[in-house]
Amino acid sequence: MLQFQLPPCEVRSVTKFLNAQGIAPIEIHRQLWQVMSKQMYNTAKGSVDTIDQMARMYTTKRGTRRWPLSVFYTLIDIACINSYTRYIMTFPDWYKKKTNRRRFYLQELGFQLIKPNVEHRAANIIGLQNNIIMSMEAILKKKITKTTQNQQQTSGKGKYPDKGSPMANPVD
Repeated sequence: MLQFQLPPCEVRSVTKFLNAQGIAPIEIHRQLWQVMSKQMYNTAKGSVDTIDQMARMYTTKRGTRRWPLSVFYTLIDIACINSYTRYIMTFPDWYKKKTNRRRFYLQELGFQLIKPNVEHRAANIIGLQNNIIMSMEAILKKKITKTTQNQQQTSGKGKYPDKGSPMANPVD
């Protein structure tokens, strides 16, 4: 939470001035709060602009007419900015001489997020197009071998349902 306080000399001078005017202590507190809140707002509004600028530079947003999806994209953008800031605070020397280290961070973050799903999908690549398989190999940095149809059926995850399953004999 952002905390902002007036310097003690300003608080004393404002309090003396308001006491001289005959204003009650509760009113003094309210007026001090108004002054402090305005100054706090003015000091914090620049950081909002910075966050907006950072989110626009590398964004996950896509054109959509659904507001929940737009809010979700905004949350992902802000979460990426927060995680980048925390990472840089923890490891300040990481790519220090690079001007676009945020791009490197976001790229690595994306790879780390999709890698478990790609590994799971690489276990059974039958029916996938070659360009998708090549992309999966580039992400995993290893060659993916195709399993044979016999190996797939013996594992119980075949293309066709088992004879005992409800989908084995569809009703016309």
